[in-house]
Amino acid sequence: MENSNLGGSSRGKTSDDLSKKILGGLQGKFTGEETAHWIADVNKEPTAAVTKTHSEPVHLSSVAFLDRLFDDFQRYAFELTNAETSDKRHVVITRPVAPAAATQPTESLVIFQGTLVTEPWALVMQAQAQKIHAYIVPIENLSTFAGRESFFSSYMDLDANFEDGETVWKVDGQLILDSMLSYLSKKLFGILIRVANGTALPAERFSMDENSKEALNLTDSLAQSRRGTLAGYDNFTAVVDHEVNNLSAIAMKAIAVLDKDHAREVVLRTNHLKMWREKLLALGDELKQIMTE
Repeated sequence: MENSNLGGSSRGKTSDDLSKKILGGLQGKFTGEETAHWIADVNKEPTAAVTKTHSEPVHLSSVAFLDRLFDDFQRYAFELTNAETSDKRHVVITRPVAPAAATQPTESLVIFQGTLVTEPWALVMQAQAQKIHAYIVPIENLSTFAGRESFFSSYMDLDANFEDGETVWKVDGQLILDSMLSYLSKKLFGILIRVANGTALPAERFSMDENSKEALNLTDSLAQSRRGTLAGYDNFTAVVDHEVNNLSAIAMKAIAVLDKDHAREVVLRTNHLKMWREKLLALGDELKQIMTE
């Protein structure tokens, strides 16, 4: 029995060491200079959300979105523990899992929950089907938090919407793009550290940086323009395809009734239209490249 315990302890230590080595190896690959500077002074606000003209809206499910944020949280926690800074903090992370029991009404059922804990505060992240909520709570409230969310004000609320048949997410009235994810995870991780250090209030609410809002509005306008132009091209191509098929049917009828003159005319027109369609398709590839640059 004693040997078994020793073996388990050894395996646990080996697993921990291996995890640290893996994270250490990944650190250089995934930690940008901007993130490293922020970790060195985590009490500062992260740099405004990076927006890119080719960045696409986040189409993840709430569970996948939450999991993506926790990937960043784990990296930040490791980096903060090992950073060359006087403000080192140990952050204990519990990856999102399904609650043991559902205590909320069906329409607001929490399907996944994860936590970040650093004395004496915790960040609780909850995913519903179409929402993600973040709360800053004292750690003594963690054990009874489920089902009592209404007693606490959320720090951040992310809402899912449907556009063009796909899920998109918004926060503070702004569409969330792929390029914003690290900004959001830094805001969430950072508010926990600042509250724990006493440099921020637990009742503080998330808000987008004004420069980020303006940049996102421009990016969204560009994305809408791109979608509209490409949709117009697709519709026009469909019209041309329909006309090619229609002319082919007319040619077959002319041949069937032995109307050689009309058959020759229609076949010639069909062939010309097919050649023009090939040019249109080539131009379409060029158009798509231009619209995504």
